[in-house]
Amino acid sequence: MASLRLTCNRPVRINQVIRTDQLHLQGRGAEGHEAFVLEGEYLVPFEELSELIPKHRAFLQKGYDAGHFLCSGPQIPAGGGFLIARAESLEKLQELLAEEPFTGAKKMHFSRITEFNPVQHQPALKDWFATSL
Repeated sequence: MASLRLTCNRPVRINQVIRTDQLHLQGRGAEGHEAFVLEGEYLVPFEELSELIPKHRAFLQKGYDAGHFLCSGPQIPAGGGFLIARAESLEKLQELLAEEPFTGAKKMHFSRITEFNPVQHQPALKDWFATSL
């Protein structure tokens, strides 16, 4: 079952009564997973990562195969990278990321991990966002 979030189209005070016509339902992903955008920041010049790239790509492939990762890639110019992922929680995501070779070697860190609510997407992505892990 998907969870729902109620939002209001105007600021409200705590304990303020609001009319139901001001509420909007926003569906979230399937119960059991949340969606995240991750921004990685290289801590060394990109050239120093070359020996770890095969391990990094193997880590990513494992995440794709398990259904955790949607897409990933380096920034242009290469100063870091982005990853769209899903996990049961932020804590579970961090457990997955503990195996990432660039961060394990202290050559990259995730400067931003943002949970988001994918309310709109290409129809081809419906199953990825809607199915449980």
